[in-house]
Amino acid sequence: MKRAALFFSSFLFSLSCAFAQSPSGYVLSKTDISSASSNPQTITYQWTASNNTSAGGNFFILENVPGNETLQSIVMEASLSSALPISPSLPSAAPGPVTLGPFYMASDSSVTFQVTETLQGSSSTVSSETFSLVSQIQLAGNGGPSPAGSGRGLIQSLAAVHNFSRGGQPVGFSLSLNAPARVTLALFTLTGERVYDFQIQGTSGVNQLSWNIENNAHQAVTSGLYIYVLRVFGNGTEETKVGKVVVLK
Repeated sequence: MKRAALFFSSFLFSLSCAFAQSPSGYVLSKTDISSASSNPQTITYQWTASNNTSAGGNFFILENVPGNETLQSIVMEASLSSALPISPSLPSAAPGPVTLGPFYMASDSSVTFQVTETLQGSSSTVSSETFSLVSQIQLAGNGGPSPAGSGRGLIQSLAAVHNFSRGGQPVGFSLSLNAPARVTLALFTLTGERVYDFQIQGTSGVNQLSWNIENNAHQAVTSGLYIYVLRVFGNGTEETKVGKVVVLK
């Protein structure tokens, strides 16, 4: 038990550091939070979306608006050839997901958005919210296999089919094993919060696993990017595969 706790502590620390460094090359930061002096419950801030890769493409911002906020407007601080797609249309009463995009970003470039929200009731602080930047390729989710080394280990291949969920559709995982093994699958938010986990006794050959887009309390999860950690134990060895899935309501 101590060893398992140590592993997940180390993993979550590594995960936090990795996302601070943005291994995908896509970064979304929220800055310049302020309130209008005439109305302290109206808050304006900026999203800065950055594509730190060598390839341009279309992107989406996924946000879950907390229960004490209403999202009033989002304005892209750059000229667009067409209207900025936002679903649902604004203002959007919370709680609920909001999808912004697609919008184009060239390689090694950034785009800034000005966002205005109002706080509900007597609240004067912004409660917890989640938001993430994903590419259209990530949303498309090719579901291709992820080979594990030479194929001589426990894991021969792993594929998330597809690695995205729309409208509550379950995410499936196809795992091919070279030998029988115990398999655990855990899902985390980008902040490292453990959302869901389960395990099976895998058999040699193809094994099918599924995540029904719920947390361990059997509640539907919100839109966003999630990290999965698949671990396989067998023949006195342990192998780990890490990937990501997108949930879009």
